[in-house]
Amino acid sequence: MPTILITTDPTHTTAFFAPTSFLGSDLFSAFRTALTTGGARAVKVRGAWTNQAPIAAAPKVVAALQTAGFATDMSEDVRSSLAKGVQAMVSDLHGADQILAQIKADLARRGQALRQYQIEGVRALLSERTHVLGDDMGLGKTLQMLCTVPARGRALVVCPALVKGSFSAEVAKFRPDLTPVILSGRGSFRWPEPGEVVITNYEILPAEDSISDPPMGVVLLIDEIHRCGSSKTQVTAKIGALCGLVLDRSGRTYGATGTLMRTTPPNIWAILGALRLRQRAFKNWDGFCSAFGAWQNDFGGYEWPATCPAGASVGLAKVMLRRTKSEVARDLPPCVTTNMPVTVSASVLRTLDKVAAKTLDKLHRRGIAITAKTLSEVSDEDMDKAMADGATIGEISSVRETLALAKLPAALEYVADMEAQSEPLIVFSAHVAVAEAIGTRPGWGLITGSVPAAERTRIVAEFQAGRLCGVAGTIGAMGVGVTMTRAAQVLFVDESWTPAENAQARDRAHRIGQERSVNVVRMIARHAVDERVSAVLAEKTERNETSVEAARVNETFVAPALALPDLTPPTVVQVPAEEEGETPIDF
Repeated sequence: MPTILITTDPTHTTAFFAPTSFLGSDLFSAFRTALTTGGARAVKVRGAWTNQAPIAAAPKVVAALQTAGFATDMSEDVRSSLAKGVQAMVSDLHGADQILAQIKADLARRGQALRQYQIEGVRALLSERTHVLGDDMGLGKTLQMLCTVPARGRALVVCPALVKGSFSAEVAKFRPDLTPVILSGRGSFRWPEPGEVVITNYEILPAEDSISDPPMGVVLLIDEIHRCGSSKTQVTAKIGALCGLVLDRSGRTYGATGTLMRTTPPNIWAILGALRLRQRAFKNWDGFCSAFGAWQNDFGGYEWPATCPAGASVGLAKVMLRRTKSEVARDLPPCVTTNMPVTVSASVLRTLDKVAAKTLDKLHRRGIAITAKTLSEVSDEDMDKAMADGATIGEISSVRETLALAKLPAALEYVADMEAQSEPLIVFSAHVAVAEAIGTRPGWGLITGSVPAAERTRIVAEFQAGRLCGVAGTIGAMGVGVTMTRAAQVLFVDESWTPAENAQARDRAHRIGQERSVNVVRMIARHAVDERVSAVLAEKTERNETSVEAARVNETFVAPALALPDLTPPTVVQVPAEEEGETPIDF
C-alpha cells in the first residue's frame, strides 16, 4: 500500500496528510474515507488544498489510515507530537473515570446511583472530537456532557436563556471541582479560564466574525442543538463558527438533543454542518439526499418522503449516540397518556363560527377548494388544507386559543380535584392566558417566558421541596431544562404544534428520579379544530419516531475501543508521485 506523509505546522498544532505517490481512484477513495472517519478535513491555504486535522485529532486519523492499510511516514518531531496526543486521549478517559468515580461516591452518600449507560455514554463521547448525544429526554444528557470536561478543564456551554440557572445548578451538583459562570447581556462573551464552565445563551452570542480564537482544548457543550436547524439563521452561523474554532484548537464539541429527527431533513443537514459531522455521516449533500430518499421536483427543489429510509438511520448512527428510556431505564415507571374530551359552551361555538366564516372565506378567495360553511362541518381533508395554508394560520391559531380558554373551567375543576387529593400537578398550555389563570392560584407557581431564570429555578426548587401544590406554565418556557419528578400527574390544557415540544414538556416529570407511574391527560375540546389538531400531532409523532429510534443504541451498548495509531518508526521508501491532479477531500 502507498505511504501517507504526515507533517505539522511549526507550532505542532495542526497535522497535514498527503500521499507520497499516485493512488488511483480506488485507493484515493479509501484514503478519503479514512481521513473523514478520523476527522480530517480539506482546507484551502494560499490557493492550495490540504488535508489537515488539529494535532489532538491526528492520532485518530493516523489510526484510520493504518486500519485502511496505508503506511504512514513522519519525522521524529511529528511522531513525538502524535504520541503526546495519544497520551492526552488516554488521559481524558482515565480522567473521566476518576470524575465518574467521584460522582458515584457523592450520589451513593445521598442514596442515589450513577447508571451504567451514563458511564458508557461519557466514554463514547470521549472517543469522538465532535458528536451528538441524542438520548431520550430525562436520561441525564447534562450529566454525561459535564463528565467530558477534564479536571481543571475549560468548558463553554450554550443553552436556552431560561435554563442557564438550571445548568449552573447541575455543575454545582455533579462537578463541584468546576466553577460555573453565567454570562448576561450582549457583549459579555468570553472564553473560560481553567476550571471554569462559562454558561451563555444563543441570543447573546457574538457575530461569527468577531469571535476571538479560543484557548487550546476547550470543551464546547451545546444544549438543544436542534435550535440550529436552519442554515440561514445567525444562530446556526454563530454555533458553526464556535465549533470550528474549538475543533481547530484541539477542543471538543458535543451537541445534546432528544429531538434531532423530529424535524425536516434540511434542518438535520444544518445541524450536522454546524457540528462538522456531515462528512462522517453522509459524505456530502448527494449522499444525504440519497440516504433520506429525496428527489428533485420540477422547480429544482427537493421533496422528502413521509417516512425515513433505513439509510438515514445508518448515517445518523455514525454521529449520534441515542438511547431510549425503554432500553436503558427499564426500572423507570411507565408513562400513560389519556385523552379527556371537553364540551365547550354554545357561546364559544358561535364565536368560533364567526372566525370560521372569515377563515373559510379567505381560503375560498385563495382558490382552495373547501365546501364547508362552518368549522363544525370541516372534513379532515378540508382541515389539512387549512392548516397547510400559511395565509390562514393566524385564524387557526386564534381558534385554538379560543378553544384553550374555553377548556379553562374543566381544567380548573381538574386542578381542584388534584388539590383535594394532595396530588402534585404540572399544567401545560401553549397560551400564556391559560397558564396564568392556573399558575396564579394560591400555593401555585407560574413559569412563562417573562419569568426570569432565577425565579424559574426558585419555583422549581419550591415545588420539588413540596412547598407548592403545582406549577403551571407555557410549553415553550417550562418544557425544557427543569426536573419536576415530584409530580406524577401532568395536564395539557392544549398542546404545541410541534410534537417534540410536547414530549419535552411531558418528560419534565417522566425522567430519572421519578418513582411513580406518570399519568398525562390531554384535554381535547369536542370541536373539529381540536380533534383534528390532536390527530395530526399523533400522526406526526408516530412518523418522526421511525428514523431516530432506528439510530438508537440499545442497553447492551459498549463504548467503542479507543482507536490508537501504531507510532513505531517504520522503514519507508518514498516513491515520487507518478501523476498530479488528485484533489484532497472537498468539503
